[in-house]
Amino acid sequence: MIKILNASTIFNLLLDKGVLIVPTAGPLDVVSKGLICHGEIAVQDDIEKFLKKKVNMSPYIQGAHVAGGSVTFSAINDIVLSDVTFKGGAPIVLKGDIKCSLSVIPALNDKGIPDPSPPTELTVKFVPTQPITVSK
Repeated sequence: MIKILNASTIFNLLLDKGVLIVPTAGPLDVVSKGLICHGEIAVQDDIEKFLKKKVNMSPYIQGAHVAGGSVTFSAINDIVLSDVTFKGGAPIVLKGDIKCSLSVIPALNDKGIPDPSPPTELTVKFVPTQPITVSK
């Protein structure tokens, strides 16, 4: 049995430092087979394309550093499942976190000094907004 996280899953994007100007990534567009899991999530094509599109050159601010800073999705580092249910004895992912590394252009303060500690990690929190589809 294959468990698929619903295509309407909402993703919230949180930086480890500072604030991302676009706080919610919205629903995932499933092109291939979506997010497929066998007790874990196999996160590949769809989620990486989604993050590259949504996070590419997204501005961020951190304290006094507000000008010109941006982050771009680089790679998925870790997947942490925080809520799993069982249907027919098989685990289905309800929600969790995906930890990602970033490529960063540091923001500048009003004196033109770059942010000395720009964000390095993005946490993608996901929660399905509709029931999960289960297929064989």
